[in-house]
Amino acid sequence: MRPEQDSQWIEHFYLATEHQGHGLGGAVLEAILSTHRDARPFRLDVLRGSAARRLYARHGFVFEHGDAVDEFWVEASTGSVPEENEEKCAKPES
Repeated sequence: MRPEQDSQWIEHFYLATEHQGHGLGGAVLEAILSTHRDARPFRLDVLRGSAARRLYARHGFVFEHGDAVDEFWVEASTGSVPEENEEKCAKPES
């Protein structure tokens, strides 16, 4: 976690490939969110096209902006994921 005045950044959150797809990432993310919860939204960045985008979308994060390498996501204030965000996560961008 990297706290800033207006947000909290989740940084360097990676799981080894053999541990992905078993719910561990979701459990760790939930623990981080509940442990560090305050009035500030959580933010993170993820590699463009990464399958981890689906994990973040399921946990209420939405795409904010991106560049050629990274996408920047923010926790939605409503906790809901807009339909276009789910579609964006359905397949990696090239």
